[in-house]
Amino acid sequence: MPLETLIFSLGTILIGFIVLTQSASVAIKRIVRLAHHFGVSEFVISFLLVGVVVVFPELVIGIISAIEGSPSFGLGVVIGSNIADLTLIMGIIALSAHSIRLHEATVKEVKLLVLVVALPVLLIFDGELSRIDGAILIAAFIAYVLFLLKGNKQGINHAMQKNHVNITKEIFVLLLALGMLLVAGHLITEASIQLSKVILLPLFFIGILVAVGTCLPELAVALKATQKKHGELGFGDVLGNVFADCMATIGIIALINPIKFQYPTLTLISALLMLFAMIFLVALFQIKKRITKSDGVLLIGLYVILLILQFYAEIKVLNLG
Repeated sequence: MPLETLIFSLGTILIGFIVLTQSASVAIKRIVRLAHHFGVSEFVISFLLVGVVVVFPELVIGIISAIEGSPSFGLGVVIGSNIADLTLIMGIIALSAHSIRLHEATVKEVKLLVLVVALPVLLIFDGELSRIDGAILIAAFIAYVLFLLKGNKQGINHAMQKNHVNITKEIFVLLLALGMLLVAGHLITEASIQLSKVILLPLFFIGILVAVGTCLPELAVALKATQKKHGELGFGDVLGNVFADCMATIGIIALINPIKFQYPTLTLISALLMLFAMIFLVALFQIKKRITKSDGVLLIGLYVILLILQFYAEIKVLNLG
C-alpha cells in the first residue's frame, strides 16, 4: 500500500507542476496586457490582481479552521507562508534571474509594506485577535488598495484613451488561469503531505510543507515572469500575496472566530520573525535597488535560519508549557 501511495503522490506532484507552469504562462500574458491597457506598472497590477487572488489557499484554510473552532491553525499557516514568501520564494525568484532592477516607485511601495506587516504583529501583542482587530485589518486592506489605485489614476485614464483590449476576456482568462494555479497548488500540497506520511516525516515538517505549498501559485507566476523579463511583476505577485494575507486573511479569520492564543509567546515570536523577514527584504531593496543571484542565496539562507529559530522556539515554549 505505501508503494502505491508513493507512486500516486509522485505522479500527482508531477502533473501538478505541469499545470502550474502552463497556467502561469497564460496568466503572465494577461497581466502584461492589462498593465499596458490601464497604464499602471506591472508591479501594481500583479500586486492587486494576482497577489490578492492567489491568497485563496491560505484564506480557505483560515476560514475552515476558524469555523471549526481552530483559528490559530489558520493563523499559523498564514504566518508560515508569509515567511516563506518573503525569504524562500523571493530567493528562488532572484536565483532564476540574472539581475532584476527595481524602479523607484516600486521601492517606495514596498517600503510601505513594512507597516502592513507590522499592523497584525502589533495587534497580536495583547495575546489575542478580537473581532475589532479583524475589522481594523480589513479596513487597512481596503485603504491600501485605494491608495495604490489613486496613485495610478492618471496613468489609467491616459492609457484607456489610447489602448483598447477586451477587458472582460482578459480578466476572465486570467482568473481561469489563476484558478488552475490554485487547483494545481492544492494537489501538489496534498500529495506532498501524503508522501511525507509515507516516509514518516515529523509533524513540524508537514506543517512546513503546508505553508510552502500555499506559496506555489505565486512562485509559478513569479518564475515565469522572470523568464519573460518581467521581474517586477513577479515581485508584485508575491508581495501582494503577503499583503492580502496580513490584512484580509487574518482579518476574516478574526471576524469569524476571535483568536485567543494557547501559546501567546510562540505566536508572537512567529509574527516577529515574519516582520523581520519583511524589514530585511525592504532594506535589501532600498540599499541595492536591484536583486541579484547572491541576494537569492542570502534570502534562502535567511529562510533556513528563521525555520531553525522557529523550531527552537517551539521546543522551548512547548516544554515550558
